[in-house]
Amino acid sequence: MKNLYNKFLSIYKQFYYYDLKYSLLLGREYELIYAFMKVYNDAILNVSINTNDAIDILDNFKTNFVDEYTLRLDNIFDDKIVVDEIDIDETEIFEILKSTDDMWEEFIQSNNLLSKDTDAIYHKVLLIEVNNFFSHIISSIDDKNKSTDNHKRANSHLYRACIDGYKEILNEYSKHICANKTIRDDFLTTRILEGSLIGHKSQKEKMNIVQGYKDISNNLVSIYQ
Repeated sequence: MKNLYNKFLSIYKQFYYYDLKYSLLLGREYELIYAFMKVYNDAILNVSINTNDAIDILDNFKTNFVDEYTLRLDNIFDDKIVVDEIDIDETEIFEILKSTDDMWEEFIQSNNLLSKDTDAIYHKVLLIEVNNFFSHIISSIDDKNKSTDNHKRANSHLYRACIDGYKEILNEYSKHICANKTIRDDFLTTRILEGSLIGHKSQKEKMNIVQGYKDISNNLVSIYQ
């Protein structure tokens, strides 16, 4: 498991340093961030896949997507960026990433419901938060002082991605929410809970807010789609 995490994070670090330097000039690579999201979900968190197959997925992804991306930028700017590989132990991996597994699963459900509702392959508003999530993970690993701030910020961005997916759906169905008292009351309860906890939400409170928005969104899609 350690090798998979290290390999994935090393590939993301390669992308991250190029993106950090050049995205303001060339624009955000949303399709590549989406591909990272899929690879992380399918190769790293997929308990049914064996390690060798997961490594093959990561190697192919690096060669066919990330290396091509960085080579293209090398040719444009004639300024190759050298990025060290990541090598962290099992304990640090657990502290940095395993604690986010539950929120990641909630994010995937939010993303999938929004995709089902909109027939869109990916959603920029969510991918911005995914990129922020992994960026803080990389910063946390590179942090010589081993501060936990980036761990917390990473989790906050993943939480933001969860509720942003559901809020996109709520915005689309706003007229139905206003017209349906039961759904409207559920929405207001969750919205008030979110507002009352701004700036100091525990993980349990975040999950309760996500669950509230998820239940409302699933209800709206099942009734009105």
